[in-house]
This record gives sequence, structure tokens and C-alpha cells, in this order.
Amino acid sequence: MKNYPVVERIMFLLRSSPCLTGCAYCDQALDVHQGLKRFFGFDDYRTYAGEPLQEKAVQAAVDNQSLLAIFPTGGGKSITFQVPALMSGINTKGLTVVISPLQSLMKDQVDNLEKLNITDAVTINGLLDPIERAKALERVENGSASILYIEDH
Repeated sequence: MKNYPVVERIMFLLRSSPCLTGCAYCDQALDVHQGLKRFFGFDDYRTYAGEPLQEKAVQAAVDNQSLLAIFPTGGGKSITFQVPALMSGINTKGLTVVISPLQSLMKDQVDNLEKLNITDAVTINGLLDPIERAKALERVENGSASILYIEDH
């Protein structure tokens, strides 16, 4: 990567763009239903008034499209960024940064993922001691974190 930095972009494009129908890699790595099942154990996304809005938001993120998704409290917003973030973490060692002013929400998100044996998320906020903060930064630097929750003041 150091000698050939353009390789990183090429690998990202190859690993995040579907190629052919029936491609085993694409069918597994880029399928939003496979991601939902793999990480959260759900077979289907929520629908709202018959519309698969949650699935559409996840698919747009996996397709690297810009999107704005507004859901009610408890409406499943977290899934819409966690599934693509975790998929990207595996496929391209991508890092999704979530900026939030709510430290307790960030901790809850990380704790809830850990309950599902998903250890790809870390948080950095003012409540961490220097050792915890250093460990979180190390996980970001070494690529073992797919989601970084960071505090906004």
C-alpha cells in the first residue's frame, strides 16, 4: 500500500462493486440480507406502510450512494448504518465514523453490539481514561474496528 497507494482504491472498487450475477463473492459479501442475517440474525428488514425503507437505506449505503434516512425513535436507524459498516469492515477494512453528542447512547450501541458478539465497534469520548482511549485508538489504527463512535462537543 505504501509503494502502490492506488492499489487501495482499486481494491475498494473491486470489493464494493457487484460484478456478475452468480458471483459467489458478490452474492455473499454485498448482499444486504446476508449481512442482516449474519450480524443480527434477522431474516428481513422492517417495513413502514409496506415500504422497505430500512432495506433501501442499507442498500444505498452498501452501493456507496449518498442518503438521508429519517426514522422515528425506535424505528431501526442503527441497523441502517451498522449493517453496511460491518460489511464494509470485512470487505474493505472500512471504518464508519458515527459522531454523537450522547455518550450514553454511544456506550449503549457498543454494548448492544458486544452482546451479539460483534466486537468491531469502539467509542472515544470524554469518559474514557487514557488507557481505554489508547486501546480504542489502537483498534482504529490497526483496522480491527469497523465502527467508531466519537463524541461531538
